[in-house]
Amino acid sequence: MSAGLRGPMLAAFVSLALGLGVIRGDLPWNGLEVLAGALYDARARLASGSSDRDARIVVVDIDEASLRAEGAWPWPRRRIARLIEQLVERYGVSLVALDILFPERGRDRAGDRQLIEAVAKGPVVLAQAFDRRAQGASPVRGAPSGGLAHSPPPWVPRARGLIANHPRLAAAGVAGHITPVVAADGSIRRVPPLIRYNGTAYPALPVAALSQLLGQPEPQWVPGRHWLGPAHWLRLGPPGSGLRIPVDRQGAAWIPYAGGAKRFRYVSATEVLAGEVDPAILSGVVVFVGSTALGLADRVVTPWNVRTPGVEVHARFLAGILDGNLAHTPRAAPWLLLAVDGLLALLAVILHQRLGPVAAAGALLGLAGLWLGTNFALWHGQRLALPPLEPLVVALLLFGSLLVTRLSRAERRQRQLYRQFAAYVPAGVIERLAATGADPRELEAERTEITVLFADLRGFTEMAEGLAPEALAHLMQRVFTELTRVVHAHGGTLDKYMGDALMAFWGAPEPDPAHAARAVA
Repeated sequence: MSAGLRGPMLAAFVSLALGLGVIRGDLPWNGLEVLAGALYDARARLASGSSDRDARIVVVDIDEASLRAEGAWPWPRRRIARLIEQLVERYGVSLVALDILFPERGRDRAGDRQLIEAVAKGPVVLAQAFDRRAQGASPVRGAPSGGLAHSPPPWVPRARGLIANHPRLAAAGVAGHITPVVAADGSIRRVPPLIRYNGTAYPALPVAALSQLLGQPEPQWVPGRHWLGPAHWLRLGPPGSGLRIPVDRQGAAWIPYAGGAKRFRYVSATEVLAGEVDPAILSGVVVFVGSTALGLADRVVTPWNVRTPGVEVHARFLAGILDGNLAHTPRAAPWLLLAVDGLLALLAVILHQRLGPVAAAGALLGLAGLWLGTNFALWHGQRLALPPLEPLVVALLLFGSLLVTRLSRAERRQRQLYRQFAAYVPAGVIERLAATGADPRELEAERTEITVLFADLRGFTEMAEGLAPEALAHLMQRVFTELTRVVHAHGGTLDKYMGDALMAFWGAPEPDPAHAARAVA
């Protein structure tokens, strides 16, 4: 490897290692996670997908109008029971999924019994929330329900606490968890289809709802096998149903946000209670009961809105399962990204060697843009959720390190030029040589016409015999300094000092058509 290539290659290697350490290391800084989330949000907002309203899923909304008509929250349990009965018996919905928790029994025991009976009669899926925080006190309220009979695999994320429904209500029906993965910026982009609590796995609310619809409450987990496939699969229904959820190594699945911000129909809960909804809207659909009322604080951050109703996240996840269009992170994602990083480093070194700093930076930015375009195409064409940020960080580090390498080499080359030629060549000539980027060690000899001047002191021998050595040395230093200044002032190059003589020439190292005239002057 040549000396000129060794520095850039070392800088590229260090940048690559540093980039991998920053992205893949467990660092106590979430700024990069926020940036990665922003890139995901841009991908989701630009996603291709039908903007038609999904008629299979309807949200029954405990909205501001419902609170004005039916009273402040919390409502009596008998009112919730009547809402379920209206949906099931009057409107004939396929299933009711409640995005509501009842950790304590109601004050009205009769109303509480009515709610328990409505849930038991079904088809109803309750909600429960798990605490996945690694530190701090974990609440335990209520009793979990809907746990899977067989032991969960290691990739299922663990929870330390929960808020569920009170035991009598929990025993009346199954439940699904409403615990998403909250990113560093507070946004919800993924959800764990299963959560492990006390050795038992509990499905998410949409998974539990779909299992109830299929009449098979036990989802099956299957390991991923294809290198472009997900790490794991969660299969719902019989083997031939085609309903399955791709799960990454952290036990989470991507929530599909394609299709616009208004994907589902929202129906006011008070209109359902009053029987004022068109039966054609609700007949045979899956209903999620939730709230958009500001006072109930069930708003979350998503790529579409910083105040998205939490119930919509569950609806979108269920729709994605039904459509089979959930994106997934490939099993081989770490190796694919490493290959992209290595190719980027190699191209960066080549660009550094062949282009100027501005052109190399522009080309590197172009490569980063090409990666983003490829990432976008893989997401929307193949549903491959490759992390977009790592190659961008590597590209930024490569640009910085190679720029520093270029500047340090230029400074070192200029210092070397000055050291080698400062005593012989005028400062302007040195600056022009440095500007060409020439390496002094690589300058080649060439034949050219020059003018040479020899100048010595008249009567130097007699003068030297009459002066002390110290005085003679001081005299010659003053004489040579002045002669050299005059030579440089006329664009000449000092060749050497010879006793009391000076040799200089014009016409090199830079061509000078007037070299003879300058020498005479």
